[in-house]
Amino acid sequence: MKEILIKTVITCILLFSNVLLSQDGIDIKDSEASQTNEFEEYKERVIASLFGTLDEQQMVIFSPEEFQHTVTVFTDIDCGFCRKFHSEIDQVMEQGIRIRYLFFPRTGPFSESWKKAEQVWCSQDQHRAMTKAKKGQKLTARVCPNTPVEKHFNIGQLLQVQGTPTIISDKGEIIIGYIQAEALKARLESNL
Repeated sequence: MKEILIKTVITCILLFSNVLLSQDGIDIKDSEASQTNEFEEYKERVIASLFGTLDEQQMVIFSPEEFQHTVTVFTDIDCGFCRKFHSEIDQVMEQGIRIRYLFFPRTGPFSESWKKAEQVWCSQDQHRAMTKAKKGQKLTARVCPNTPVEKHFNIGQLLQVQGTPTIISDKGEIIIGYIQAEALKARLESNL
């Protein structure tokens, strides 16, 4: 039921962004900047709320012991900028940022990237497997039931993810593309 609600709300936000969307009275019919900003703020609040309800047991999470921010990253194992972001995962965590990965194989269902995502998920050590895969190293072909790859991919499509990495801040801001650790922290801090 929760998944249906998430899909419905995201779809409504993205498809009907030119109509009254909230009980707060945010009307997007007029294209004035203030109303657009209100809509963006509302959209970010909704996205943050929805991403807060996702099951973390269905994610690969890299976390420092103490963190101030959590980001959710749509990633593709074979994406060059995703690999660059992951190669700096330690620096990101040193900034007090926790990373929740969602798989988004850009080449679509049942492609090589999709299979690699499933191999990472099915590995006994997902962190090690993710890092190996991001370095272009071959993984042991493992099969396990009920991988979350399809669910992650569908969420990305609902959000109209166009490329990877796509980062969702803990405040619901969508950051498209690679960003360095320090710049990411500054961006997250500016949204407080």
